[in-house]
Amino acid sequence: MKLPDFLGLRSVIQSASAQKRDLDERILELQRKRSTVEAAPAAKSVVKSFIAGRMRAAASGYETMMQQAVRPFAIQGFRMGIHEHVAGPGRPTLFPATDVDPRALDQALCFLLRDQAEKAVAATIDAMQDWPPNAMTAEQRAAELTRIDAELDKLTSARDELVRNADAAGITLD
Repeated sequence: MKLPDFLGLRSVIQSASAQKRDLDERILELQRKRSTVEAAPAAKSVVKSFIAGRMRAAASGYETMMQQAVRPFAIQGFRMGIHEHVAGPGRPTLFPATDVDPRALDQALCFLLRDQAEKAVAATIDAMQDWPPNAMTAEQRAAELTRIDAELDKLTSARDELVRNADAAGITLD
């Protein structure tokens, strides 16, 4: 009677355990990489676009305010009395200091210097030498996350299949 090869069996189990540990390490590394990609800083183009959008919104708010201030001229024209200024009847100035919103200067500059302000901000961002090297656009982030997720799914499936097969044989892998 020939005895089973327990040393060979032990070698197979150790090999399967090592394979599972390798898969676990690769999965953990990809999960870390995924977290890094999710938290990656924005690319210069994204920041420029965001700031330009904020500047346009500020300009739009000021433009609306300016239109409301000028409207009395359109309605009353030259019949406005000396005390009826653009800001309304009895108001001594166009935009009295007591009514100035701290953001109004920003809004005014964005409205009056719209193109120059956007170009200046874009040039400033472009000139920044210390921009994070791992900065990404939303498209780059999405593509990288899709690639990582596909690899994670593949590795997780392989590990789960290995564990299922070992469990079916009554073997617990480390």
